[in-house]
Amino acid sequence: MDLKFKGASYTWTNNQGGDANIREWLDKAMATVEWRQLFPFAWVVHEALIGSDHYPLLLHCHIPFKKFRVPSSLNLCGPHTLNMKKL
Repeated sequence: MDLKFKGASYTWTNNQGGDANIREWLDKAMATVEWRQLFPFAWVVHEALIGSDHYPLLLHCHIPFKKFRVPSSLNLCGPHTLNMKKL
């Protein structure tokens, strides 16, 4: 199945001007049903066209964080430190 996308409706251009310009949707992001169930909020962005005739595709998986409670016996005192309180 195709993933939803944001950005230009085409992913390739022949970089010609005027009536000679051709734009096509050649590049697509595909996923299996199983992958889509793991990442239901994923989407693709057609990034800016710079130095190529293809738009780069950027995949956003958007994994929502679930809220959780830290046990009161734990003291979180820094981004990489976990201290245990003595019982």
